[in-house]
Amino acid sequence: MAIDVRRIVIDYLVENNYDGLYYPNECACLLGDLVPCESDFSECKPGYKTKCDCPEGCDFHISKSRPTPAAPDLGDAGANSNPLPDTPKQVS
Repeated sequence: MAIDVRRIVIDYLVENNYDGLYYPNECACLLGDLVPCESDFSECKPGYKTKCDCPEGCDFHISKSRPTPAAPDLGDAGANSNPLPDTPKQVS
């Protein structure tokens, strides 16, 4: 079976839990649609999918830093509540 550079890059991204490639301040692509521009991707870097925060309204960005997961919403429980259930009472 012949293997090409694109397959090697995809395998590397998957094995290392990356979401896609990016070229700083230029473009980004996800694993499912890798290098749709058909450009030379030899200078692209592996990265992680992040939310778009630019004024251009992109669907996503690829960043060198893995996004920090959001803290869980505790709702009305508040920070001082005991997250563990009550200790079961022994029955004699």
